[in-house]
Amino acid sequence: QSTSDPLMGLRLLASMVRVWQQFAQDQSHPRRLPPLIPFVLHQSAKPWQATRNFRELVEGSADEVLRSYVPD
Repeated sequence: QSTSDPLMGLRLLASMVRVWQQFAQDQSHPRRLPPLIPFVLHQSAKPWQATRNFRELVEGSADEVLRSYVPD
């Protein structure tokens, strides 16, 4: 990634879901999903400016009641 993307967490989550969906389709209804370790390689002289925490992308997720319902 050559620039900071404010919604990178959403892009990573969407990519992970696609991998899991393909896995589930290929394995014919597995009971569990394999772990995925997403990462972003940032290649720029400028530091990364976007959040590194998915939960920060969801409005209101700092609220204690909502926190447990938002992926992190």
